[in-house]
Amino acid sequence: MEVLKASEQALNAGALTELLVDVADDYEVTLCPSGATDTLAVTVHLPADKQRELLTRSAGITK
Repeated sequence: MEVLKASEQALNAGALTELLVDVADDYEVTLCPSGATDTLAVTVHLPADKQRELLTRSAGITK
């Protein structure tokens, strides 16, 4: 859980900013604790015309 908390903080501090430059207006990462299946949820706020470009870059985000 501590690793997920640290990841949430780092991502919200701007760790994805470079990856999403010129694509997204903003993003937010939320820790979703639920026992053995704790997850991080990423919400990306972007203009409609940038949605297709985000899909292209999504491979980089998951790495």
